[in-house]
Amino acid sequence: RGVLKLHNFGINCIGIPGTIDNDIASTEFTIGFDTAVNTAVDAIDKLRDTCNSHHRCSVIEVMGRYCGDIAYAAGIASGADLIITSETGYDEEEVMKFIEKAQEENTRRLLIVITEKVTNVTALANRIKNETGFDSRATILGHIQRGGVPTSMERYLSTIMGNFAVELLCEDKSGLAIGFVK
Repeated sequence: RGVLKLHNFGINCIGIPGTIDNDIASTEFTIGFDTAVNTAVDAIDKLRDTCNSHHRCSVIEVMGRYCGDIAYAAGIASGADLIITSETGYDEEEVMKFIEKAQEENTRRLLIVITEKVTNVTALANRIKNETGFDSRATILGHIQRGGVPTSMERYLSTIMGNFAVELLCEDKSGLAIGFVK
C-alpha cells in the first residue's frame, strides 16, 4: 500500500515483501520470515532440553497472527509433537486427548507450538498441568522473533530482491512489487 501511495504521488518505487508472518500474497517468502523461524527454533530447542529433563509439556506461542507459517516451519524443524494454527483449527478437548495418550505411552516430554491469537496458552498450560501428569508451562516468544541478526537465507533473498528492484527502477518502472516463487 505504501509503495502504491508513493507511486501515485509520482515517486518511483518498487515494493519488496517484508514481514515475519510470511502472509503477503504472490510471494513464497517474505524478508523477516526465515530469521523469525530460526529464532523460534532456537528457543524451542532450548525448551526441549528442559522438557526432557523435567518430564514437562511446553506450550510455545509463536507470532503469525492469522498465518501459521512460523508455527509450521518452526514446529517441523524443531520436532514439535503438536502444531496448532488458525488454519488447523483448535479443539481443546482433542489437544487434551492427545496429551493423555502421550501420557499413557510414557512420553517424557511434549512440545506444542501454537500461533498467537488461537487460544490463551497460559490457560491451556495450566489445564494440562492440572489434568495430566505433565508439569506444563507456557512460553510466549512474542517480539523476540522480530529482531536479531538476519539469517544467510534472509540476506540472500534481500540481496536478490533489492538488486531486481534497482534494475526495475533503472528501467523507469514503478508501482510494482517483487515476489519470490520457487
